[in-house]
Amino acid sequence: MHNNKINAYLFLFGISCLLSILGFLACTDVKLKDQSNQMQNLSITLNPLQIQYAMPGLIFEVEGSGFLENANYDLQLEIAGTRYPLVATYVDFFHIKTALPTGLNLPQNFYQAKLILRMKLENLIGTAENTFFFQFAFSLTPQLQVFPTELFINTPSQLSGNLFLLPGEGEIYLELIGTLSLKNGETRNLQNRFPITASFDRLTAKFALPVSLFELQSESFMGTAKVVQVNQMGSAESLPVNISFDVLSSRIEAMVQSEISRGQKLILKGKGFLDDQSNGFSTFLLRGRFTPFRTDLEEQVFEQFSLISGVDNGEQAWILFDPVFGADCQSLDLGANAGVLTAEILPYFSYQPLSGNIQEIQAEAFPIEIEIKPTTQVVYLKFLPAFTDSLRLFGLRNFSGEIIELIRQDAQNYYTGIQVLFTTSEPTDFDQYALVEIGGPDPNAQQLFGLDNTSGLDRCNQRLNDQLAGKNVDGGGYGGVFVESFLQLSAKNHPENPLADPLFDTIFQSVIDRPPSSSEKEGNRALEIQNAIAILSHLIANTLAHEVGHSLGLTTVPGCGTFHTSPGDLQMMDCGSDRPFIERAGLDQRGLAKWTQEDLNYLRLILPVE
Repeated sequence: MHNNKINAYLFLFGISCLLSILGFLACTDVKLKDQSNQMQNLSITLNPLQIQYAMPGLIFEVEGSGFLENANYDLQLEIAGTRYPLVATYVDFFHIKTALPTGLNLPQNFYQAKLILRMKLENLIGTAENTFFFQFAFSLTPQLQVFPTELFINTPSQLSGNLFLLPGEGEIYLELIGTLSLKNGETRNLQNRFPITASFDRLTAKFALPVSLFELQSESFMGTAKVVQVNQMGSAESLPVNISFDVLSSRIEAMVQSEISRGQKLILKGKGFLDDQSNGFSTFLLRGRFTPFRTDLEEQVFEQFSLISGVDNGEQAWILFDPVFGADCQSLDLGANAGVLTAEILPYFSYQPLSGNIQEIQAEAFPIEIEIKPTTQVVYLKFLPAFTDSLRLFGLRNFSGEIIELIRQDAQNYYTGIQVLFTTSEPTDFDQYALVEIGGPDPNAQQLFGLDNTSGLDRCNQRLNDQLAGKNVDGGGYGGVFVESFLQLSAKNHPENPLADPLFDTIFQSVIDRPPSSSEKEGNRALEIQNAIAILSHLIANTLAHEVGHSLGLTTVPGCGTFHTSPGDLQMMDCGSDRPFIERAGLDQRGLAKWTQEDLNYLRLILPVE
């Protein structure tokens, strides 16, 4: 009977699973470890280094290929027969970052040096080395050559010159002495020094006019500028250069997207945006109209609508819509319904000096036309290191990448026809998204498969940023999905568990007893390994879909307690004791677990697809 269940599952589910797995393998050229070998080589390379001057503490990137995030790095610098250990930090597949020792003490001269790298990942090792030449120095006298003629407050601009300190070598300052002209016709003397940022060459440096010096009423400056560099050996400064520049008004220049949904940042590009770090404030109001796509809703007109907003830096700000829903999950607030917004964004910038009245300017209105899409609930799946470690207990440590992708796909399938998006990459364009941590053992010490530890029942999914992770501040325990708990489904090891099923042991016992290597997936154990990967992925995805359902406000018709439906066949939001192993694993011949009609209607109401 159990074998028939497996065969039925493979016929209905295995084809798509196999295609997904084969697709994953076809798209990667990473060779996983074969446990039959004691040691294998990792292929890494180092590109030639271009370092003209080197000073103690110099931070620099090493280019090459084959660098791995979880590897251990042994990086050494050999100069004149002496080796100096360096700390290597992974950046990406083609870059690592390191720094010269701050206590490096050499005569100021030209040197030939060798960079020696040894990278280890489990029982895999790769080595590479590179020879380069550099001139060692304890200090450099900078040269300032080109100064911009138009600047904005709190917005990066570039100096050009030579012999600027690189990151880690010391501090760089820009000193201005001269006359500042204000917009009201007044003038005042200015003499000040403020920090600037070194680039990764000696020819340029970045700086921004601080609002604390120039405030919001400055119009132009005329005087001299020089660069001052300070390190452990003292200071050096450039010759003063005569300069003049205009201080331009803050403004919005562009809008990145042409469409947006609730909880998603609408990115604004511009100059002169003020943020908390600059001790200034940026406010954005809206004036215009919204035309909904629903024919039963009327057009809305806005005169001075205040937007939720934030500033990332002097050149980028964002706004988002956060509507409030009624008991019927309906709202007329901007962002609640799909449609077209035709309007102007009215930017206001303000600054409170240490003495005197607050300064405020209204910048030029920026016209926009943007489509507001139906709400998308983004769910970020964060796989913790304990998740990978726990796969060893199932004999599947070598297949973590495949399992992660299958979990995401299976969870997404449960929400077909509902505007939910599962992702394993942390979102950058959504300010509000749900987080689910997937780990190993249950930190609640209750052997739970999963837990939605968010506060209360979020009717209408008012919160898009639920966190099924960590410890709930309300004392609701640790949230997430806990992979080790699925070992309780073994009838052999946990006969006392009413959910335990001998089929679990039929599927997993052989891979637990003899953990397969990646190469065995193509051999005579292929079906056995594929079964175990697919079933474990589905067990986790089923629990994940269930817990996310809770965070969305389910269930709508309580029956088994407050948060679960009355017992029924293949119901996603049933109590845990009413969801047997074959249902959780996707092995029931009647199909996968489903939403009740009431729950499905609710999900389509709050998260409709286009």
